[in-house]
Amino acid sequence: MSIENLKMSLQKSAELEIQNILRKARGEAEAIVNESKMKIDIDKKTKLEARIEELKKKGEIELSTTRSSERLALLSVKENLIQQIFTDAGKKLEEAAESLEPRYVRFLQDSILNGVTKLPGDKLVIFSNERDKKALQKGISGD
Repeated sequence: MSIENLKMSLQKSAELEIQNILRKARGEAEAIVNESKMKIDIDKKTKLEARIEELKKKGEIELSTTRSSERLALLSVKENLIQQIFTDAGKKLEEAAESLEPRYVRFLQDSILNGVTKLPGDKLVIFSNERDKKALQKGISGD
């Protein structure tokens, strides 16, 4: 073999070796890039899932707070209605008592009879204001 042929053979051999090394390096670089992309995708997915979970919890807390506020508002409305009912009932009872309506007289008599049947003993003392005393006397006399 001549030097020229040896040079060419060595050059071809070197080029093949270089191509093999480059091919291997490209393969390794591609594998590293793919692995990095996969790690980035996993990291993104993990962070996204964590953020979604955080937002869900925040939403549940806000919903719970809103429900509690609404319940409190509803209870307040109910309490106001009950207070108004008691106020109205008191006014009606006062009006009935002032006018000595027969139903008020019956209410007094029924209340006294109800109390008498539930209390022990054989003596009963009734304390009342003047208006109710008149109503009871009216009821007793049958006027």
